[in-house]
Amino acid sequence: MSQLPKGGPKTPEMAAEIALRVFGRDYTAFFQHWISGAKPLALRVADHNIEDKKVQLTVVSGQAAELPLEIAVVYKEEIALKHFPLKKGENKYTLSLRPGAVEIVVDPHRRLFRLAPL
Repeated sequence: MSQLPKGGPKTPEMAAEIALRVFGRDYTAFFQHWISGAKPLALRVADHNIEDKKVQLTVVSGQAAELPLEIAVVYKEEIALKHFPLKKGENKYTLSLRPGAVEIVVDPHRRLFRLAPL
């Protein structure tokens, strides 16, 4: 493995390249979102409907996001994590629920740059 640049990575692309070597995953969108001056997202859950073991969420965003929106369905023994594209305006997502679902959490790891909790 080559040495890190003196003083750390200088660009989001350089940071993503280092993360790829270290973690084996592509973090390009993550670094572009966080480092390149992304504006905070204004997200809100506008509506939800639970019917026949499915939940439909409507999430409204003031802008599109390069990173996917994570939605977690929490069960007693595990957490099922789903990833969805996030566009500006209304976004409708449908999640299948198994028996024992305890909670649904939007952006559980706070990967999106936003100021207000959901």
